[in-house]
Amino acid sequence: MSDRIIPFTYNVKANKQRAFPLFFTVLLVSSVLVVLSMMVEKYSGLVSLGAVVGLTASVMIYQRYITSDYGYVVTDGGEDNAVFLVTKRIGKRSSTMAYLPLYAVTSIQKFTKEELKQHKSDKTAKRYNFAPTFGPDFVYIVFAKTPNGDFELVLECIPEVADRLLEYSRYAKEDEMARRAAEEEEDEEYSDDYADDYSDTNDVSNGE
Repeated sequence: MSDRIIPFTYNVKANKQRAFPLFFTVLLVSSVLVVLSMMVEKYSGLVSLGAVVGLTASVMIYQRYITSDYGYVVTDGGEDNAVFLVTKRIGKRSSTMAYLPLYAVTSIQKFTKEELKQHKSDKTAKRYNFAPTFGPDFVYIVFAKTPNGDFELVLECIPEVADRLLEYSRYAKEDEMARRAAEEEEDEEYSDDYADDYSDTNDVSNGE
């Protein structure tokens, strides 16, 4: 990894209170449906199904927006490649949600809440939302092209972090281009050496 790229971790400061109204609303509706399922016989099965769906949704909302903490990490991915990671932590359990070589980043753009609603992704691109706040005022989208396809990563961070990621992605591209050029040069030298050895072998055979 280039000396110009300094590893860092940015722990997102999410506004978790924004998710509470949605969480309690879904939980309240689910609780009402549970009570109704015990009182109404004719549609008890359908009402019970609605209650289960609502309770499941409330658990997902609670885990996604209230108990989860996200981190954005730039680190050494091996083979001189700098990588960008998105980590998710629930309590003491941590997991990696995204792994992206920095040289694959093509651009980073800022979107307000309204602009994000109007933004139409490329049909071939896969979008992943890693903004921990429910309905954030603005986000940054990291656009990337990889051998596995095009990706859009939705992040919630301060402008300095987005600028730093973009700057590091440029350095990573330069390093990747230099690495590939060096590999091509080595391959050419190997091909030339092999050709010379093959020529010498034929000369010996002809001499015999």
